[in-house]
Amino acid sequence: MCAATYKIYAVAYTRGKLPVDPKNSKGPWAQAMYHWSLFVETGREFEGDCYQLRGGPGNFDTWHQKGKTLTKSEHYRKRVLVGEVLQSKYAEFEGFVNAKATIDNTKAENDWSYNCQVWVTQAIIALQADQATSGYTPARVFNAATLKDELIEVESESSGEEF
Repeated sequence: MCAATYKIYAVAYTRGKLPVDPKNSKGPWAQAMYHWSLFVETGREFEGDCYQLRGGPGNFDTWHQKGKTLTKSEHYRKRVLVGEVLQSKYAEFEGFVNAKATIDNTKAENDWSYNCQVWVTQAIIALQADQATSGYTPARVFNAATLKDELIEVESESSGEEF
């Protein structure tokens, strides 16, 4: 019998402060248009817990929201299945992610080279590397480039528009 698991997704949201311009979505600023988070589906489809990095350079922290529904956010764009976590290991999931995807608060105020996208990618890579401890099983192997391609340069689940 298979052990019970929760699905883990990388999620892209549009940023409320930046316009979404599908014609220019592949330009140099395209990646900055999107906020990323990790989402663990603990209930019905699109329902679960959201893990994200918030703040700005020199002032980042992580934020865990329980009982969220992805599709209730007007900024939700797309989710990509990145793996599953054993339900029996889920209580330790947040601590594992926070310990392995460490926050870099050493950047200057205007240096956005470290951001939510880097943090989500670090978390997924850490989960892939330490599956025995984390209880994580990858859907497939991801790195920063493949995750970006999946979340940004594909069709949106929420609107059917290419962005």
